[in-house]
Amino acid sequence: MKKVYLGVMMSLTLVLAGCADIIDEFLAEDNEDVKSERVVSEVEGNLDVHFIDVGQGDAILMQTYGENGVNVLVDAGDWNKKEAVEYLDDLDIDTLDLVVGSHPHADHIGQLDKIISEYDVEEVWMSGDVATSQVFERVIDAIDESGASYVEPEAGDHYTVGDIEIDILSPAELKGDLNNGSIVMRVDYGEVSFLLTGDAEGKAEKDMLERGEDLEVDILKAGHHGSDTSSTEEFIQEVNPDVVVMQVGKDNKYSHPMQSVLDRFIDVGAEMYSTKDNGTVIIETDGVDYEVKVEKEGEVTSESD
Repeated sequence: MKKVYLGVMMSLTLVLAGCADIIDEFLAEDNEDVKSERVVSEVEGNLDVHFIDVGQGDAILMQTYGENGVNVLVDAGDWNKKEAVEYLDDLDIDTLDLVVGSHPHADHIGQLDKIISEYDVEEVWMSGDVATSQVFERVIDAIDESGASYVEPEAGDHYTVGDIEIDILSPAELKGDLNNGSIVMRVDYGEVSFLLTGDAEGKAEKDMLERGEDLEVDILKAGHHGSDTSSTEEFIQEVNPDVVVMQVGKDNKYSHPMQSVLDRFIDVGAEMYSTKDNGTVIIETDGVDYEVKVEKEGEVTSESD
């Protein structure tokens, strides 16, 4: 796996920002054949993807089992809560092969410092964007003290973690916009595919469409908690998901998810779930078929007028 050391993170970010035009031109050429036939890898056993109910925030655990079993955590809820940590404890997890902070907002990396400090973490991915918050500083300190490998993935990178295949679809470059700098991951397990979008908004979605990224998947984690700043009509039509999961808090002050976004999911015939209406949502797959399990039954409703 590609490694970037914390000590050079800031300087690398500045250099990349200065080469934006060159990078854009290179990526446009390099991604012309992105949608070539995808190779389906052999998998052993099941993959469980837990969309953990952490209120108004994201936390996703991916687990495989057996000889090549791995634990991957993407985001970890808000800084002033502890649901993500408690969930891992309830599953008796003590090792995480990969921890990803999609972007440095407190409702995504809020509990990462505790997790990195308290668990055996092999590798950490961050977007490369820098925040001034104490939450971000605590996470960076925890990474530095843990000895875990550190990576800033970017569009075009491919990784294999156990039997899980991960393609990075965004960001292609960083512009200081934390939401649009979110790490967007296409996850393939056999024939079943997921798209994990962090808080990527319309600008990042447009960039992925223009680069011709391979976006069509079975299961979509809706961007930015169901806000209409994300999940644009053109993007959703291209992703064409069968299932959409929204990680969002009940009675949140942001009116997430918005009815206009739910309507776009309805238009493509997607089955919708949200943590505010269904609690923790778990998708189990053997790489061919998948099953959706919910903590509680309930119809997904909008928080907007």
